Amino acid sequence: MSINLRSCPPLLALFGTLTLSLSCGKLEDTLLSDPQRSSCTAYCEWAVACHAEAREVDSEALLASCLSATQAQETQCKDAEESGINPVSSRLMKSCVEAIDAEASANSCAPFTGDAVQINTAFAPGSCVEQSLFNSARTATAETNDELCERVSDSLCEQTTSCLEDFFNVPQSVLNELMPPALDRCLTRFDEDVTSACRDEQLYALDQEVSAKADIDVESPPEVLFSVNANRESARACLAALATIPCDELFAGELPPICAGAFSDPTVAAGAVNGFACGLEREELAAICE
Repeated sequence: MSINLRSCPPLLALFGTLTLSLSCGKLEDTLLSDPQRSSCTAYCEWAVACHAEAREVDSEALLASCLSATQAQETQCKDAEESGINPVSSRLMKSCVEAIDAEASANSCAPFTGDAVQINTAFAPGSCVEQSLFNSARTATAETNDELCERVSDSLCEQTTSCLEDFFNVPQSVLNELMPPALDRCLTRFDEDVTSACRDEQLYALDQEVSAKADIDVESPPEVLFSVNANRESARACLAALATIPCDELFAGELPPICAGAFSDPTVAAGAVNGFACGLEREELAAICE
């Protein structure tokens, strides 16, 4: 049977017009490559590894969410991993996957966990032709407003409870006997005074409607992924500063200046630390509760 491959467009670029005793479907099946790891999987594994390094995440759930988003963006990804794709597409995808893996191996995480400018100026790796698929992996794995609200409060409470024993000499046995535990008490206090307001006001929202191009000093930047949310950037910088704040400054309400933009009202956040500590009614804390 004669077959004009003009009726088989994906294969025409490889073989031109041939005469074969095969149907188009059988011919394409014959020329499919073996199943392979797709660019969707490569992007998502890179993204999840970067987020897991920066914060506590459910890597399995985050990977599944990312794959769902990227495979919806590029259906060829699923085909590549389940049944293979034609040799031309296979070579293109393979070179992209290798480029992604090279970036991941170099611990290049700025496109996912950098500041807003680093994120918005990130291009897909050189061998990957679609910026949109790269962006899909990044939006699917980005830390949400609520997650960041909780991470800020968690960090403050972890720092606060560690100071009780390390700086104020509250016995660990006392902290162990508290019901609910000290950390849970602190988080409850913060949820009432700080965390809930952060969530309700969407303080750290990833607003994709507002252009950040005016804030980016590069030639021909890629399409803006996230707007530059000053509160979000302040919160992320504050998290790094909290790791080194002295306990006496923390309990005195002297949060690092960079933290000012991380809260709707910084005095409320500082007061939550003091209120939690004084609520324990320990003599070791009398000096800060007078």
